[in-house]
Amino acid sequence: MEFIIDTVDLEEIRDAVDHLPIVGVTSNPSIVKKTSPKDFFGHMREIRKIIGD
Repeated sequence: MEFIIDTVDLEEIRDAVDHLPIVGVTSNPSIVKKTSPKDFFGHMREIRKIIGD
């Protein structure tokens, strides 16, 4: 079974990846706004690094 996590919080993603086979992230504008990353695209690249290809 593979999982997709519904957050853009980097710490939540790291924790989930450590415990579950996370294969992706889903989100929406309101979730992104809550974390308010200063560099949106840099933040997305960091998520990709955490999850991997």
